[in-house]
Amino acid sequence: MSHSDRSQLRHRNLLRTLYRPRNYIAFCLEAFFGSFGMTMFSYLTVLPGYIQHLNDNGLFISLLTIITYLGNYGLMILSCTQSVNKAKVKWAYLACTFTIRVGLAGIFVSSLLIQRSSSLALGITLLAFSLYNVALGLSNPLYTALVSRTILTGLSSFFGSYMFISAAAGVLSSQVVRIVLDRFAFPLCYQILFGIGALTAFLAVAAMAILVKELPEDVPSSPMTFRQLPGTMIGFVKKSASYRAFLLVRIFTAVGEMAMPFYIVQVSTFSFATPGLVGTLSMIMLLSQALFSKFWGWLGEKKGPVTILALNCALGCTAVVLVTFARSALLSYLLFVMVGAIVNGINITLNLASIQYAVPRMMPIMSSTSGLIVAPVVSVFSLLAGVLDKQFGTGSIFLLAGLGFGCALLLALTRLKAQYCAPEDRVGQ
Repeated sequence: MSHSDRSQLRHRNLLRTLYRPRNYIAFCLEAFFGSFGMTMFSYLTVLPGYIQHLNDNGLFISLLTIITYLGNYGLMILSCTQSVNKAKVKWAYLACTFTIRVGLAGIFVSSLLIQRSSSLALGITLLAFSLYNVALGLSNPLYTALVSRTILTGLSSFFGSYMFISAAAGVLSSQVVRIVLDRFAFPLCYQILFGIGALTAFLAVAAMAILVKELPEDVPSSPMTFRQLPGTMIGFVKKSASYRAFLLVRIFTAVGEMAMPFYIVQVSTFSFATPGLVGTLSMIMLLSQALFSKFWGWLGEKKGPVTILALNCALGCTAVVLVTFARSALLSYLLFVMVGAIVNGINITLNLASIQYAVPRMMPIMSSTSGLIVAPVVSVFSLLAGVLDKQFGTGSIFLLAGLGFGCALLLALTRLKAQYCAPEDRVGQ
């Protein structure tokens, strides 16, 4: 590298440091407005209740999890090369986030068609939810790349703060969910919710477009091609024993996740349940996420992602016991404290694994590798959950989910020593 190139690099890094507070604020605004709007479309609380009104077949509720994981994690690979090769990723990321909002608007449109045809409303809901998750999956590597290029330092702490703000905004949003569901009859209640949610979520795109300042990265001399991705991903798994230890536990954790959208379905059958209980439990779940997000971020830096998975598997086993035997409002609140902690803890491990096991430029590809491996497992077992619900009832879903969490916990306890790697051992050097 010439003296001129080094000077330009120093100047660019200085500007990145200068712009970091501005970019941090932009991401925080995105977290707040995005979460406030998207909470009204939660696949764990709001959408299962909405779909039950349209069709009470449990298979359609399972489809929410399948679509979420196939879209969120299975399609990340399609934007991996862009996240690595492009000098700037901001506008590609914003295009994806705008499309996400179009999907939310589609769900709002579905609520306007209920009185014409429940089947039509259900079909549009699933199509719009699919668009939402496809765009979300494509945005994930671009988001990781944009964060790593604009935040630069303290990434684990940043992810914890981002998730804390998201959860706090979700708590506020869940109050709106509770009030609207209690005060307005079906389908007006969902028309109001989805209208507010879609509109608010669009504000997050505006905040990012206006505030984020991204400086161009050096384009690789040999850009990565899509054909190279499978080999690169296999290389990640082969070269890092610690990453393999994480993946093995994460795969078994995915079995336990099959039950996630059915917690609200089960609690809704209890005698104390009211329409607004969805909002109350959403608030409790998101408040739990807010409280646990910084803790998981701190613990991930200290102990690694496998430790987080181990604790979440223990919580998962406890949640299965609670939902099976709990018959009081207080215990249902405790249940959703655990659900919030589990969702937050499991989700943050993909980002933490990328930070710990890959060099910064390769973080999006490692996230995609993890997602591509985990998504089929979640999808298969979520489909199985729908079948089990129809044939044997919701209790059978929780039994299998508990076994999944239990096996994952045992694996995590045996793999804790294998989860660490020195910086020089990170893949993608």
